[in-house]
Amino acid sequence: MKSRLLCRLSVVFACLLAVSASADTPRDLRDLVGEKAKKADPQLQRRGYIHIESEKTGSHNSYAMWWSPSMSTCVSVDYEHGRVDDIRRYPPMDCNQHGYFSDDDDDDSKAAALAVGAAALIGVLAVSHNSRHHDDDTHYDDQYSEEEFERGYRDGLYNHSYDNFNDTQSYSKGYQSGNRQRDHNSAYRHQNSHYDNGYRREADFSDLVGARASSADDGLQDLGFVNVDTIKSSNASYTYWYNGYTGQCLQMMTTNGRAEDIRDIGEHPQCR
Repeated sequence: MKSRLLCRLSVVFACLLAVSASADTPRDLRDLVGEKAKKADPQLQRRGYIHIESEKTGSHNSYAMWWSPSMSTCVSVDYEHGRVDDIRRYPPMDCNQHGYFSDDDDDDSKAAALAVGAAALIGVLAVSHNSRHHDDDTHYDDQYSEEEFERGYRDGLYNHSYDNFNDTQSYSKGYQSGNRQRDHNSAYRHQNSHYDNGYRREADFSDLVGARASSADDGLQDLGFVNVDTIKSSNASYTYWYNGYTGQCLQMMTTNGRAEDIRDIGEHPQCR
């Protein structure tokens, strides 16, 4: 019985590592890449996926974790300027499915799944971070380092003082990751206000350079810009955008379907 259980443990552990290393898009979701989020999210639900959590990663970027109980599959969906940019598979624990198994599994399989969940990562403890909070998108392979990262992540996320009393690198990295996520979570305070202390603040459009033209258009509109003019040439097209709140007048050059250059030109006959 023990040898049989150990064999199952090794198999389950190997599968867990394979899932962790895998960054492929599940076949049943490939058609959603490039789709608008407002259309993709209902499709995920229709296909049996349950939304677990969402987090901001930038002014126009975010990701969400989705779990499929029927396929025991956890995926992370990246959103950029309101569209699905990427979908990747992650370990079930990143969807809060620790030691997940079905009712049809025998007792040995359930014991193996639970044992691997506890030994490989941090067991059945409630955690506030997932693989994506690590620099390499991968959990540590030992419980102690993972617990230290989690402690650091919580301290950074909730703006607690830096308390690396065990002097571990994993705590330090967790604290940095938590700090970054806290900045993303509070970014709305700046995005939703065009004025700082009574002074008009300019909108930051730098992250739109290089984006798909349609995504750049949506991003500029989200920032309060209105398309006021368009000029086309043989090699590129130029669109002009005006923001009445900030007074900015932008020129966006588009080639091959992407926003190759966006700059504030100060004034244009239609920027008023």
